[in-house]
Amino acid sequence: MRPYEYHCNPTSGTNNTPQQNKEKHVGKANINIATLNINGAASRDTLLLSKWGEISRTLYENKIAILALQETHMDGEMTNQVREIFSKNLDIIISEDPTSPRSKAGVAFVINKALINPQKITTHELVPGRALLLKMKWLEDCETKILNIYAPVNRAAQPQFWQSVESERRR
Repeated sequence: MRPYEYHCNPTSGTNNTPQQNKEKHVGKANINIATLNINGAASRDTLLLSKWGEISRTLYENKIAILALQETHMDGEMTNQVREIFSKNLDIIISEDPTSPRSKAGVAFVINKALINPQKITTHELVPGRALLLKMKWLEDCETKILNIYAPVNRAAQPQFWQSVESERRR
């Protein structure tokens, strides 16, 4: 997993000199964004918590602010269990598969509260369990949109899937 570094320059559009920006303590902000296919949560609680412990350590060690997960295979009960244990350090936003949440698909965003404290977060499920849009405002003038997609493996289902994603994205 190689994080993507996202840059936000909250002073863009102003006529301030670099020295004026320095005096105001305003400047460029960076966050690392990464993605990971976790190949399913786990069938037993101990494995679930072990996997999420590893996810938490990975975020901390690699200074990742936002992690997009695919193939989470989590239902509401599992999500609540993970949130209860990791809510001090992580915000977890999950879109589960509507028909078989523990056996297929599922996407999520994990926000590392130690590195970023978004002022406002909104999400939109474009395709439940397959495509989730995260929109967040951080710092004063920085807004980021991230689309997390786990496309179907079945090639015959892909054209309809991508049409659905595009249609919902435009809406």
